[in-house]
Amino acid sequence: MENLPPQEEKKSKSSLIFLILSILFFLISGVLGFLLFTQKQQTAQVTFERNTLALEKDSLRTELQDLLGKYDAMEKENGSLSTELQAEKDKVLALQQQVDKLRASGDGSKVVKFKKELEAMKSRYSELEAQIAALKTENQGLKDENSKVKVEVEQQKQTNNQMYTILIGSVGQRGSVRQSQLLCCPNSIWNNTISF
Repeated sequence: MENLPPQEEKKSKSSLIFLILSILFFLISGVLGFLLFTQKQQTAQVTFERNTLALEKDSLRTELQDLLGKYDAMEKENGSLSTELQAEKDKVLALQQQVDKLRASGDGSKVVKFKKELEAMKSRYSELEAQIAALKTENQGLKDENSKVKVEVEQQKQTNNQMYTILIGSVGQRGSVRQSQLLCCPNSIWNNTISF
């Protein structure tokens, strides 16, 4: 540059400055483009995670509603277990309120915890359902047994009446027991007339 005339030297310096500024412009543009691209990817990722979280929360809420409906139906069917069922329903309602609060706060870290609690509640519901089924089966067995016992008691009453009638006839012929005694206290007569 020392050999060049001053005008050319000026031109050469401006070309060099232009070249350096152009390179800096392209480098800064590249860096800014990369940062913009990265930011868009992060925004898309966050949006996807929020949408996924919202879907999981809705799914949790729906499952909790279904579980509440099942408890309501079970409670209507089985009034004797209503206190235990009400306690389980209260747990479901409390979890549902926590999920609603989670929706408002946008905190997704508790979703896994709530899913585990929901699974535990579903497991407890299955246990209660099995217990109720077993009780229904046992109840049906007791009803059947009760019916059989009632039939046997009725048959025994008929047999006793027949024997009573026979005893009245045979005692009336022998004259050892008055008919008024038999009508008054038939059970005491049975004990006294075994020896005839």
